[in-house]
Amino acid sequence: MPIFGSLNCEFILTKLMDDLVMWFSSGGTKSVWHYDDYENLNCLIKGKKELIMANRSQLELGHFLKEGSFSKVDVDSVDLNRYPGFSEITFYNATIEAGDCVYIPTFWGHVVRSWGRNIAINAWWEIYKTPFECTPSEVSDWSTVRMTTDSDIGKAGEEVIKDTEGGRELAGNFRLVMWSSHSMRTEGRISRHHFLDALSLIRDEIADFLENVHDEPHDLTDEEWLRVFDLLDANKNGHLEPREIDLLSGDEKLIFLAQQAEIESPSDDSEKTEL
Repeated sequence: MPIFGSLNCEFILTKLMDDLVMWFSSGGTKSVWHYDDYENLNCLIKGKKELIMANRSQLELGHFLKEGSFSKVDVDSVDLNRYPGFSEITFYNATIEAGDCVYIPTFWGHVVRSWGRNIAINAWWEIYKTPFECTPSEVSDWSTVRMTTDSDIGKAGEEVIKDTEGGRELAGNFRLVMWSSHSMRTEGRISRHHFLDALSLIRDEIADFLENVHDEPHDLTDEEWLRVFDLLDANKNGHLEPREIDLLSGDEKLIFLAQQAEIESPSDDSEKTEL
């Protein structure tokens, strides 16, 4: 099967692709209300589909289960007394037919309905927001594309994701960890305490990265990481919201914030102001 034109980039196909799934249906089916922690392109080969979606900025209103990315809400008969958040969600509708594709961004809630005999393909790939040059791949068929085998915390299997400067793309891992955190999935934002909890998943990895940048051990303290939190907290409400997490769009910004946090750290021998 030919590779979709919108994904025909050497970098995507060799570093970011996670999975390719073909779906068959006799029609009259629908998915549960859910979200994916990958970028998603749904392409229809035969039949008709309707997708109802909600922006990830309203994730906390979707009543998703704490242990996963699914909800028990019946979207055809929503009990607003039990699931009041649904009354506040802005929904988007996309109807596609054979030959159409629809892009479903990471963490967007969605439900998919199918009519008639359906054949569709889902292409999933890793979150990656650092701009890169799209060089068309010489590969023309999906059968020759190697999918990743371990996408946990944004890693493309055993492959090391590279940004345009050749450094490791940890900012994407950072965003994915924050987006996947329990606090973000249930409340739509992250407190200072939950920030440190989520950060623990990649803290050692970031320390190694910063050590390579500075040629010396570079593990930020809890206090310094909370200064990074404060720098990202643009509206100063004590929580990181979706748009604030997305501000960390590349490794250069991660390095800059870490440096700023250290600059603002008081020295060990500094005198404390007496109250």
